[in-house]
Amino acid sequence: MHSPALSRARARVVAVGAGVVLLVAAALVLAPATLRAQQEDQREAPEVRSLVLNGVHGVGRVDLERSISTTASECRSLLLLPFCWLSKSPTFVDKHYLDRAEFKRDVLRILVFYWKRGYREATVDTAVVHLSPGAVKVVFDIHEGEPTRIASLHVEFDSTVLNDRRVRKLAILRAGDPLNLVVLDTMRLGFQTAMWDKGYGDAQVDTVIAVDTAQRRASVVLSVNPRWLTTVGTITVRGNEEVSPSTVQNSILLRQGRLFRYSDLAESQRNLYESNLFRMALFTVPPRPDSVKDIVIDVRETKMREAHIAGGFNNVDFLQTDGRFTNYNTFGGARRLDVSGALGNLGARPLNNRAFFPQVVAPGLFSDSAFILPTWQVSADVKQPAWLRKPENALSLGGFAHRTAAPAVYIDRGYGGLLAFTRALAPRASSSLSYRF
Repeated sequence: MHSPALSRARARVVAVGAGVVLLVAAALVLAPATLRAQQEDQREAPEVRSLVLNGVHGVGRVDLERSISTTASECRSLLLLPFCWLSKSPTFVDKHYLDRAEFKRDVLRILVFYWKRGYREATVDTAVVHLSPGAVKVVFDIHEGEPTRIASLHVEFDSTVLNDRRVRKLAILRAGDPLNLVVLDTMRLGFQTAMWDKGYGDAQVDTVIAVDTAQRRASVVLSVNPRWLTTVGTITVRGNEEVSPSTVQNSILLRQGRLFRYSDLAESQRNLYESNLFRMALFTVPPRPDSVKDIVIDVRETKMREAHIAGGFNNVDFLQTDGRFTNYNTFGGARRLDVSGALGNLGARPLNNRAFFPQVVAPGLFSDSAFILPTWQVSADVKQPAWLRKPENALSLGGFAHRTAAPAVYIDRGYGGLLAFTRALAPRASSSLSYRF
């Protein structure tokens, strides 16, 4: 007799076995369908051989192309153009394929691009032209329409801080121009930076725009509120290991108690990078509702020393070698030391008069030994930035000596030195006084 429990167990085994069979059968049935779907997806993503933007007049074509996702295949390099004409291999051509979802979004991207630049009635039609199996041409037909133009532009400012000439220079938009919100934002930022450069680091610049859509006209008001003067508070240096905080503070134009100005901040950051001591120098101002601005400088040091050596040979100078050593923080203080040297005419005595090293000495002018003796050059330069603890000053001191020769022409022996003082007069403008012996 069979027990009920054994019967139920057999029934479950049979059910599980039937389920496995059904799953395998479904997989076998669906596999070709999945493969066909993948092949259809591949056919649905053809290569974009050509991208055409028709009707682009009021905006930059290159900027518009960069704002959309659809891109045409292009040659990887100008040097590869002859190969790209002969072959469309991915080795030479950077291929791009049509993403239909992004293609639909590109229409919206173009409309937004035009809207921001004042063309609020622009429309876009699209077409995908099949050139060959797996290759298409994508066409955007753009109808820009009439732009919304600026009827009036008024700048409200404090005449004790900004003069009319400066305002006219900063107002890059004029009445009659399209209402370009990108340029307007650049103009707003320009006013804010100008106020910051005068010590008003918390200045506010607001814009109010009133648009008459029926007349396609807009009135723009730009309000410049200087608020209060800002000064530099405490300066904290973080992340330094070998370079002392005093070296960093001597290299920057920002000083506690001085006006907090944009040009000083930018020039200070430039000084730290040009010292070659840091691969990162980040200035941050922690949020503080006060006219005194504390500054945090986060730095990441780079290698303090560099050295290289090279060599070669030719049939005039025989074997040569040269080397260079640089220390960017010699004895601290961001003091830079450069030492370089070169040797030539090495192995001249055994190599002279060989088949590949012809005779180089004119008989009777000099003895053979004078021209085949080794030649050499050596120089050393020291540059002290922030001389006398002023970042505007730099003092350089150097010396050199050499013995060089041109076969059968001359032998030159010399030595000398250089002393130079450099003073920064303005950002990226300096004056130097030097003496060379």
